[in-house]
Amino acid sequence: MSLELRFLKTEPIKELVSPEVAGSVWKEIIRIADKYNQPGKFTTFVAYEWSSTPNNRNLHRNVIFKDSTHVPAAPFSSLDSQHPEDLWAWMDAQRKQGNELLCISHNANLSDGIMFPIEVDNKGRPIDAAWAQERVNNEPLTEIHQLKGTSETNPQLSPNDEFANYEILNYLLGGEERAPKIHGSYIREAWENGLAMEEGRGYNPYKMGVVGASDSHNTASGYVQSDYFGGHGMMDATDKNRLSGKKELGLDVAQLSTSGLGGVWAEENTRASLFDAMKRKETFGTSGVRIKVRFWRLRSDR
Repeated sequence: MSLELRFLKTEPIKELVSPEVAGSVWKEIIRIADKYNQPGKFTTFVAYEWSSTPNNRNLHRNVIFKDSTHVPAAPFSSLDSQHPEDLWAWMDAQRKQGNELLCISHNANLSDGIMFPIEVDNKGRPIDAAWAQERVNNEPLTEIHQLKGTSETNPQLSPNDEFANYEILNYLLGGEERAPKIHGSYIREAWENGLAMEEGRGYNPYKMGVVGASDSHNTASGYVQSDYFGGHGMMDATDKNRLSGKKELGLDVAQLSTSGLGGVWAEENTRASLFDAMKRKETFGTSGVRIKVRFWRLRSDR
């Protein structure tokens, strides 16, 4: 069985998850982030991906720490728990220890309807105000576009939107041959549901802002189609590989796109400023186009 498939099935390899090995890798991630961080010019964060994929249903989150000197001895992984509720509880505990962090959900389009629930949470419990507040506290942002498709909306949800079919990925990861469920998988619907929940129940778990991203697995991100070098290493590094028809864990690399791009409106290009701006949701996401953003100051008397 491949390492990827064992991970999807939450079958850890004992030698790789031992504190000696996992801890040394985490320390190296922190060291590399600090090595290349250049305040005011190029900002890096200590971060990792919590890669929960129960039954091939994507619940991935990117966890980002504000300060490399305030991080845990080891991250909380999906091998510890596949439930985002447990990730949020761990994040709450980190803040009590002085480790400031946030997480960004991504690839909601491949969640099979469970990224943005409205009735029960991922443990089957009724959603209530406390659950909604936990999500708001820990997930100020979600990813609207990346190389494995768009998570904004779907033609079935937005039939009058001529752009709703842009970069739709219509299968689950992991090799399961069925299309993911639409409801609960897209951001525009989650915003609408959140407003309805606030009006009817008094709470709204879906007040998140958005970013675009790459989800690249080859340490680089190709934003331009004319110079696209793939996103998964040797699996899609060449035109020949991308057109070969070969699939890995159900992933058809011929259907992958160039990366998305996130923008942050911050006072300066530093960890503290960018992190606080992300918490404020002063962000935007695109399909990779480096757009210029204009701002208007609204009159306070309106």
